[in-house]
Amino acid sequence: MGVVRAGSAIDELLYWLAGEENRDFMTLCLQWKKLVGELIADRSFVQRFENGNLHIGVENSVWMQELVLNRVRLLEQLNQLPDIEVKELVFFIRSQKRING
Repeated sequence: MGVVRAGSAIDELLYWLAGEENRDFMTLCLQWKKLVGELIADRSFVQRFENGNLHIGVENSVWMQELVLNRVRLLEQLNQLPDIEVKELVFFIRSQKRING
């Protein structure tokens, strides 16, 4: 048996648990930090993806403005992901519940 990276195995498990109908959503969730960077990812999160609309929860209005100003660049980056077409970004203010506070 070969060695498997833990991250890769966890990603595969998440995809399996989410099911095929949520594959695009899972990909967007897993790639969010890589796409927007650690600073913005710590203050925002992928909430939902349906009909090409990606709903992003944002910590406050300051970070929402930052994302709105970078909407075009974000859409370009998101649409470089294979087999996913994001038509629109929808931002809303909502804190993400965190397990550790």
